[in-house]
Amino acid sequence: DVYKRQTVNGCNVRGGDLLGSGTISGPTPDSYGSMLELAWKGTKPVPMADGSERKFIQDGDTVTMRGFCKNDKIRIGFGEVASKLLPSKSMNQIPSESTLNLEKERKEILNAFRGLMRASKDRDKEETKLIRKAFDVALDAHKEMRRKSGEPYIYHPIAVARICAVEMGLGPTSVICALLHDTVEDTHITLNDIEDLFGPEVRLIIDGLTKIPDVFDENASIQAENFRKMILTISEDFRVVLIKLADRLHNMRTLGSMRSDKQLKIASETKFLYAPLAHRLGLYSVKTELEDLSMKYCESEAYIDIETKLEKTKEVRARFIRRFIAPVKQSLAHEGYVFDVKARTKSISSI
Repeated sequence: DVYKRQTVNGCNVRGGDLLGSGTISGPTPDSYGSMLELAWKGTKPVPMADGSERKFIQDGDTVTMRGFCKNDKIRIGFGEVASKLLPSKSMNQIPSESTLNLEKERKEILNAFRGLMRASKDRDKEETKLIRKAFDVALDAHKEMRRKSGEPYIYHPIAVARICAVEMGLGPTSVICALLHDTVEDTHITLNDIEDLFGPEVRLIIDGLTKIPDVFDENASIQAENFRKMILTISEDFRVVLIKLADRLHNMRTLGSMRSDKQLKIASETKFLYAPLAHRLGLYSVKTELEDLSMKYCESEAYIDIETKLEKTKEVRARFIRRFIAPVKQSLAHEGYVFDVKARTKSISSI
C-alpha cells in the first residue's frame, strides 16, 4: 500500500489512499511546470483484469511529477497514470551532455509558455489556472514526441495557441484548446479525459478538431455551395475552424523541415482549401501569408524571383510612397481632418 503521508520536496501530501490522492501543501514552487520528486515505498503488485500482476512503481523508486503547484490536487494511480511517471536520476550522477541539452530545452519551453501567457490577455485567475493546466497536460502527453526539425513537439501547440491569442484575438478557451489540439489524435489522452479535466465546451472543440482531417480531404471544395455544409460538419463551435487555421499557418511557417514531396502536398492543400477558407472568413492577413507560403513551395522559382526584386527595390518604393503621400497629408491637415495614412506592398502571390 502507498503510505498515507508522503513528502514532496519537503512538502506534505495529505490524505491518500491506494491511489495516493491528496493536496500538495507547504513551500512548493508555483512557477510554470515546476518539477517535484515523490518517493514511494512498499508498492504491492496490482492484480490485472487478465489475472496477472504488475508493479508499475517499484519499491523505493523516486518518480518525477511535472507542473504541480501549491494547493493543486494530485492523484497518483496504478495502470496508465502510474506508467507515465518518469524515474528520477540519482543526485550523485554527473550531468551528461544530453542531460544538459534537455535542461536547456526545458527552460526554452517554459520561456515559450511564459511568452504565450504574456500575450494572452483578458483572462481571470481561473482561466489562467486552466491554461497552465492545459500546458502541463500537453507537455506530458507530447514529452516523447519531436517534430521533423528535431525540436520538442510541444513548441507547436504553444505556437498555435499564440497565433490564436495574438493574431486572431481569440480568448482563453481557444488558447486552452490550441494547447490540447493534437493530444486526442496523437497521444493516449481521450475525449473523456479532456471533458473530465476541462469541461464539455473544450471537449466539443477538441472533438471537432479531430474530425477535420475527415472533412478537409483532397476532394473538398471551398465553393459557396459546399462551404456551409463543410463548416456545419466540422463542429457546432466555430472556434474549431479558427484554431485549425492557426494550426495550418504554423505548419506552413515550419514546412522547411519536411521532405520535398510532403512540402508540395501540404502547400497545394493549403493553397486550394485553407487560404480560400481564411479569405471567406475575412482573415486577410492569414489568407495572404498562407498563399505566399504555398507559392514558396509550389512555384519556388517564381517566388524567389519576385521576393528578390521586392527586396532590391524596397528603398526606392518606400521613398516614392513618402513623396507621394506628403502633399496628401499636408492638404488633409490643412482642412482639419484627423487621419491615418497607410501603405502596403502587394503580397508575392498577388503579384
